[in-house]
Amino acid sequence: MEEYSQQQEQQDGETKDTAPPSAVLQKAFPEDVLNAIYVEDDETFATLLSANPDLAFQEDGGYFLVHHLFTYYWPLGIQTYVDHGGRLDFKTVDRVYSGGCGLAINMFITGGQTILHLLAAKKSEEHFMTSMEKYPELNVKDLNGDLPVDIRGGTFQEKQQKRQGDYKKILVRCAIDISSCTPAEIVPQDIRTGGASNTSGTHNGIVHFEISKGCGLELANFVATLTTQIPNSMHRYGKVIPPECVLIQGLVKSLLDGKYHQGSIKNIHAFYIKYNTAGTGGNFQTKLDSHYDDSTFTINVCLNDSSTRGGDLIFDDLDSLVYSHQSRKGLMHSGSLKHHVNELMDGVRENIIIWVTTI
Repeated sequence: MEEYSQQQEQQDGETKDTAPPSAVLQKAFPEDVLNAIYVEDDETFATLLSANPDLAFQEDGGYFLVHHLFTYYWPLGIQTYVDHGGRLDFKTVDRVYSGGCGLAINMFITGGQTILHLLAAKKSEEHFMTSMEKYPELNVKDLNGDLPVDIRGGTFQEKQQKRQGDYKKILVRCAIDISSCTPAEIVPQDIRTGGASNTSGTHNGIVHFEISKGCGLELANFVATLTTQIPNSMHRYGKVIPPECVLIQGLVKSLLDGKYHQGSIKNIHAFYIKYNTAGTGGNFQTKLDSHYDDSTFTINVCLNDSSTRGGDLIFDDLDSLVYSHQSRKGLMHSGSLKHHVNELMDGVRENIIIWVTTI
C-alpha cells in the first residue's frame, strides 16, 4: 500500500478532510459498490472506482468508502482504493440510526473517527496494532474526545455505559430532541369491511396512520445502512430489515395494541422496497400483480417525499379501492385482502412493509 504520508494534508497536527467540490454527501454509494466490498470482488470494485473516482471522496450514512473497507479489513480492496486516488484520512460523521418513537437507542455512529477507531472497536488486536504502527498520524481524538485505544478496552458494562454517554453527546451535537419522536398514532379515517372475517377473528379492514417526522427520518437513515437483499418472491429490489429493529418493533406495538387484535405475535418480516421507472441490473420495478400477503396483518408506510404518478395500491377485494401513498403516512390491512400496485408512470416510491403473523 502506498504510504499515507504521501496522500494526506496536515493542519495544526491533525488530518484535514478536503473532499472535491463534486462530492455528494448523501446516499453516495451504489449497492454494487458495497456488494463488491462485501464479497471481495476486486475486479468489479476497480471498474466501479475507475468509472466514478468521486466515490472515494463521498460520504454516505456517516461513513466514507474507506471506513467500509477497513470495517471488513480487505487488504486488496484497500490497495485498489489507494491506487485510484482514495485517501485514508476521512473521518466519520455523527449519525443516529434508530430510536425515538418512545424507544431506546441502539445504533449510532460517533463523528470524527478514523479507520483506527473502527479497527479498535471491531477487529483483532493484531490488525489494530499493525495499523496503529503503520498510520500513527491517524491516532487522533474523535468528536467525543476518545483516541482509538480509549474505545478498545473495558468490561461489557463499562462499554454499555460509555455508549449511553456517547449517544447523549451526539444528540447535543446534532440538536436531536428524541422526545419529539412520539409513537405512531392510529388515525382510523377509513375502515372498510371486506366480507367475512379471517381465521384470526379480525375484520378484513384498513386502518390509516401517520408516523412522526423524526421516526420517518430515522427509518430512512437506518435503511440506508442495510445491504440489498431480495425480500420475497414478488419484489425485484429491496432490503430485509432485522425484526429486532426498535423502530419496527415500535410500529408493530403501536398499531397492534389490542384494539384490532387480541392474540400474540408469532413472526415479523419487515422489508424496504422501491418502485422506480429506471434502474440497472434489474433493480427497478414499476408495478406488482394481484396477490395476498403471507401475513395476518400488513403494515405499509411510505418514506419518500417525491411526488409520483401511478404506483398506487389497489384493493381488488374492496371494489378496487385506490390508496395513493403520501410521505410518512401508511396503512395496516389484513393480509387476506387481495391487492396490487398499478403502473408507476413517473417518480420513485419507497416503502417500509411489515408482515405480522399472529396466533
